[in-house]
Amino acid sequence: MEKRINLCMKLLLAATIVASAYTVLWNVRSVNALTGTAASGFSVTVNSSGPTTALNLSATINAGTGDVGTFGNTYVFLNYLDLWFLHNGVSWVKFDGKTIPVYSSGTLPARTNISFLTGQDVSGLAGLNFYAGYGDNAQEMLASSRLKQFYTIPAISSVPDGVALYNANCAGCHRVMSASSARGKSASQIQSAIASNRGGMKSLSFLSSAEIQAIAAALF
Repeated sequence: MEKRINLCMKLLLAATIVASAYTVLWNVRSVNALTGTAASGFSVTVNSSGPTTALNLSATINAGTGDVGTFGNTYVFLNYLDLWFLHNGVSWVKFDGKTIPVYSSGTLPARTNISFLTGQDVSGLAGLNFYAGYGDNAQEMLASSRLKQFYTIPAISSVPDGVALYNANCAGCHRVMSASSARGKSASQIQSAIASNRGGMKSLSFLSSAEIQAIAAALF
């Protein structure tokens, strides 16, 4: 039972609604209190690969042993800042503070596989949270702890990778890092060499101060 979801990132990025007081109340008292708990074997497993600039993301809702074969509703939703979006089985809809759409209804299989992202660039959505669960209805799902936040888009590290920067911009002239002629050079020395165009290094003037510092630290 696999369904592929079009995440509609353009819609998410363009959305400007502000969560109502009801939304906030539901968030704080219901979702946060039950996130990550399990009931009768219920769990959500995640499979992710690739960087946030081309992320692949899917999840499997594992029904509790006593729930397999019984009727239930499956819910899938996400949260970004104060915005909530729920999937109705066809598309993502903004939470109106009242209605919680059902993703799918019917006899619960042991596993429900859902594909969320297939190589999309979500690097600008750090902190986007994904949730999934099931129950007789949304209230019963929350009361029975069959809800889990299973993935959060990570933030891109703000610390430059000095080794990668060196390999991409310096190794061609200064040899591999282990035998680099620039070993021990400080950030100020590297910056001075770029500013004075020593050996044609002015071509590296696009490097930021943080990136030059990272290269120097890698060469130390």
